[in-house]
Amino acid sequence: MFFSLVAFLFAMKIVDEPRLRNYAFAGMGAGLAIASKYNAGMILIALVAAHFVRFGLPGWRRKELYIGLGAVCGFFILATPFAVLDFTNFWDGVRFQAFSYASEGTPDKRVAH
Repeated sequence: MFFSLVAFLFAMKIVDEPRLRNYAFAGMGAGLAIASKYNAGMILIALVAAHFVRFGLPGWRRKELYIGLGAVCGFFILATPFAVLDFTNFWDGVRFQAFSYASEGTPDKRVAH
């Protein structure tokens, strides 16, 4: 939760002050949040949305967005190196969790028999 809040705070700062520092910190928070819990990837919506609120559709051509997304990838890999070093097992684990939750529900929603 902490890293998601850091990412959200700096994403909101992007709207008022689109400095590279804010993109880097938003990306760092998002990357570490995703490394902590993969479904925290939803925080990327805040980063991208803040960028486009500030710059509109021509924002696709600005480097700041890509620096922020690069920071997400870099910090995710820094915190979860096996995602690259052992990608096959990493991807099998992600797929297993996704399909397990889809068919059985999350652990807090499962019914004890």
